[in-house]
Amino acid sequence: MGHSSLAIGALCEDIVKTPGGTRRGLGGTSYYFPAAFCALGGRAACVSKAQDAWVFKELERAEVETDGVGMGSTACFELMYERGKRALRLMRHSTTINARDIPPHMLAFEALHIGPVEEELDRSIWTFPKTDFRLVTLDIQGLSRDMDRRTGIVRTRQGLGPAIRLAMRNVNVVKFDEGEAEALLGSRAQWEDSIDNLEGPRTVLITLGQKGALLFEDGKTHRIPAYPSAPVDWTGAGDCFMAGYVFRRLLGRDSIEAAKFGSALAATVIEKPRPAQFPSAREVADKMKLGSRT
Repeated sequence: MGHSSLAIGALCEDIVKTPGGTRRGLGGTSYYFPAAFCALGGRAACVSKAQDAWVFKELERAEVETDGVGMGSTACFELMYERGKRALRLMRHSTTINARDIPPHMLAFEALHIGPVEEELDRSIWTFPKTDFRLVTLDIQGLSRDMDRRTGIVRTRQGLGPAIRLAMRNVNVVKFDEGEAEALLGSRAQWEDSIDNLEGPRTVLITLGQKGALLFEDGKTHRIPAYPSAPVDWTGAGDCFMAGYVFRRLLGRDSIEAAKFGSALAATVIEKPRPAQFPSAREVADKMKLGSRT
């Protein structure tokens, strides 16, 4: 099989509410990232917690290896979409995940993607040695979230606190979405200076939804285009963007080309109803041939 990547983070039971109705399904970076990576032709596994048979069935259907999924609770989120905006409410916490949960053979995978969704990752995840991985990437989303302990309503923290700085210290690439970047890095005018002062990542990606993304690397800023799409479900788009990015980086492509591929993958997956049918590399290439919208 092709290149390999490991994802660490909570699996989620997602309750997705849109003007068109409500659906329940599997979510979380530890589902979307490895599932999308496998569909591209790679080998992927996740380190997480779950106890329900349907969760394992969905992972196996996506060909995600489950040796690293120990017994415990998944997180549960209510996601409410209206007029292009999303509100989150945490309904159930995940069981804590720590470095001891990683099967030894998975430390030989080429890439590591860390994607917390709440406060489920033990400090050991941030501090264990990662030098054997070719590429280590981090999605900042869970670290940026402040959960109201009474209502479960999720808000975005302001500023880069010690926990976020620790998490970024040993990674090569970190991803923010637009709202996270504005809350943690400051206004757009401040992004370049804030990124220059980060300790750890050489590359920073900020996804902008249907406006594409920004790539910051080696003191330069690159605009990554968006690709035309007819969105059906936005859930997991950022995770799929990163799966495409990592997959292409492992093939030896540079960050700009890899980010374009990730953008096209995200534009393709959001057109598909859930449970997701993740796009093949050929489908993503076909999307790129249509040209970008920006």
